[in-house]
Amino acid sequence: MMSDVIKERRCKFCGKLLINEKMPFCRRCKLEGRNKVGQVGGIVAGIFTTVLSAKALAGDKENDDSSSV
Repeated sequence: MMSDVIKERRCKFCGKLLINEKMPFCRRCKLEGRNKVGQVGGIVAGIFTTVLSAKALAGDKENDDSSSV
């Protein structure tokens, strides 16, 4: 019967056989993905901070020039 056949579940990224997993990814791939997201988030936050700092410095220079006149 069809109900007797158990379908093998494999990780979508590495193809590892999944046993008792709800998600379609193995634990190793989940951890690697979390690490990559953390690294990318740090890079984006650094760039964002740099842009805001540059705008703040440009705004301070404009305010200093206009107040000295």
